[in-house]
Amino acid sequence: MGVGIIGVSPARGWAAIAHIPALRALPNYEIRALSAHS
Repeated sequence: MGVGIIGVSPARGWAAIAHIPALRALPNYEIRALSAHS
C-alpha cells in the first residue's frame, strides 16, 4: 500500500522520528509522497 505523509520536518517532529521509520519497517507499505506543508 502506498502512503503519503503531510507535515514532514527534516529537523524535528513525529514523522521523522517515529512514523517514517515505522512505515519503512513494514513489508506491505511503501512511502510514496512526503510534503513539508500541511
